Amino acid sequence: LNDATVTSLVLTGGTQHFSAGADLTEFATFTPETLAAATKSGGDTPPTTTITLIDVVQVLEDSTKPIVAAIAGTCLGGGLELALACHYRVALKSKQTKLGLPEVHVGVIPGAGGTQRLPKVIGLAQACQLILTGASLSAEAARELKL
Repeated sequence: LNDATVTSLVLTGGTQHFSAGADLTEFATFTPETLAAATKSGGDTPPTTTITLIDVVQVLEDSTKPIVAAIAGTCLGGGLELALACHYRVALKSKQTKLGLPEVHVGVIPGAGGTQRLPKVIGLAQACQLILTGASLSAEAARELKL
C-alpha cells in the first residue's frame, strides 16, 4: 500500500476459497490457563510484535487506495471480516461461494471488527441475524443484502 505506483488493490484467495478464517478446532485446545497466559497484560509477559487480523483489517479499512475483495468459494469468519474491511466486495456466483460468521457455533463472536462493520453494510437487524445464528449466505443472498 505504500508503493506509489500501485493505485488500487484486489484481494483474493484464489478460485477455491477466499478465506475460511481460523481453524476452529484450535479453540478446543484452549484452557482457562492458556487463555489467561495469552491475554495477560503487564507482568513478566513480553510485549507482542505479532501482526493480528485486527491490525490487517484496520490497515485495509484506512487505506486511501480502493481495495476490492474478490470472493470465490468460502468466505467465513475472519475471511469475511477481512472482506468487510475492504472498500468493495464482489463474489463469484457459484454453489461453492458462501459468506458468514460461524464463530457462534463454537461459543465465540467475531473478533476482528465484524460485529461493527457488518451492521454498517447490511443494517443492524440483518447483521444480528447472521452474527447470532452463524448462518451462511450464498453470493446471491449476499448481493440482495448489498453485502
